[in-house]
Amino acid sequence: MSSQDSIENLIRHYLEGDLEGHQRTEFGNRLHEDPEAVDLLCQHALMDATLRLSIPVQNDTADHLLQIQKRRAVRISLAAAAAIAMTSALVLYRIMVPAPPQIGKIESAPGSLFSIQSKAADQQDHHLDPGETLVVSQGTVEVTLPDGSRFIAEAPAQVTLHSKMKAHLSHGRAFFEIAKGSEGFIVTTKDLEIVDLGTAFGVDDRAEFQPQIHIIDGKVRATARSGRHESSLLVAGEAAAVGAAGTLRPIACQSSSFFQKLPSGLPSIRFSFDSDPSEQAAVSGPIAELEGVQFIDESHLQEMISPAEGRFGGFLSFANNRSGVETTWGGIGGATPRTISLWVRIPEGTEGGDILAWGLVSGSRRMSDLKVVYSGGHRANLRLASGRRWLQTTQRLDTGTWHHVAFIVDSPDSDDWPTVKCYINGVLEPITPRIADEGDVAPLDTFGTITDHPLSRPLSFGRASSSEAQHGFNGDIDEVVITAGILTEKEIQELANPS
Repeated sequence: MSSQDSIENLIRHYLEGDLEGHQRTEFGNRLHEDPEAVDLLCQHALMDATLRLSIPVQNDTADHLLQIQKRRAVRISLAAAAAIAMTSALVLYRIMVPAPPQIGKIESAPGSLFSIQSKAADQQDHHLDPGETLVVSQGTVEVTLPDGSRFIAEAPAQVTLHSKMKAHLSHGRAFFEIAKGSEGFIVTTKDLEIVDLGTAFGVDDRAEFQPQIHIIDGKVRATARSGRHESSLLVAGEAAAVGAAGTLRPIACQSSSFFQKLPSGLPSIRFSFDSDPSEQAAVSGPIAELEGVQFIDESHLQEMISPAEGRFGGFLSFANNRSGVETTWGGIGGATPRTISLWVRIPEGTEGGDILAWGLVSGSRRMSDLKVVYSGGHRANLRLASGRRWLQTTQRLDTGTWHHVAFIVDSPDSDDWPTVKCYINGVLEPITPRIADEGDVAPLDTFGTITDHPLSRPLSFGRASSSEAQHGFNGDIDEVVITAGILTEKEIQELANPS
């Protein structure tokens, strides 16, 4: 049945007075949503009334029929009047009571993924209405309000815009810039209430960190929402974290660690290890620019960069089991989706070791670190490891030639490993879960890389795989790119087969 047939059936039943309850609801919704349906109702009602009033009388029962006709005519006339009244009311409603304004305009960086809670899949748009929640699952998303105020949320994050003067950050990181004249804007988290006093600020409410507020410009009033409800006036260059029992403690301000404009793509960091002295093992990408990432011992690093032609110019060589190198970057924390891409060359007979690693090594307690490990020995394959668990590839890589490797780590689903894929030279590689042969292993639901613990180690390359090992990884690596997000298979293949 076509949409036209459907509305005409509803109109017919309405005019004859036998519209059922659920049909009346459907009929009302159609009239509210479709002006053409209202016009159709008026036409049918008026036509029906005209026809019934013009029925000829041809027999002795004229008086009786006339009485029936009059009663029906009155009923039809009332229905037509009701239809006209309904039309007028709907027109006035549309004029006098407009739909709630769309107060937040949404823009996103390339590769970002987001959704709006409460909207059906076919109703997703680029506006955030009052009371709706923005869920950023990948990348960065900016919301701009009519007065020019704006915020940028980094995945994974969830922000509810209650009104043009209030927002709630359920989790994640976000930068807020409040327009002049809109002082009093309120941002809340589970543990913090922040009242803007003319400023720009960053809020960090990720699971692996204490809730934090960092003031970039101006000032705010920050108040703990539980316990002692401590409150503090913070100005540019200051920061605070919510401590135990509702206290606020000063911390170092990291204002530069928040995206204040949308990046050109997914947040990522690239290590090129070029041998050109002007390049000096360049570190690039949005994350590097945001956090000022460097190597801890630059002179040691330069000794390990081979001037020979690698896969792309110079490369980092761990020949002769030289010790690893460290960066100042803590790595991607929590269960944030990530992609690790690199080129690796492994000579035959090479012993195992960590190719790269970061996070808190906690043994059997939890899966709080992340490593890409070369197994060495008779397997000569790769492992993505966390705690005392790992996922193992099948292909031998000790061929003495360059291979492109990409691990894609999605968010964990319930009490299980994250969804992990591995590509070698652009081809999807089978992987098998393994656990340590001895000792306890952390539960699967403890997966979450810890980057802010005093004992967490920053991103490092070529370190020994354990405290007992005398040497680290023995091989070459080049063009390491770590992305906070999931690259597509096409993007992986383009990295593996550059033009």
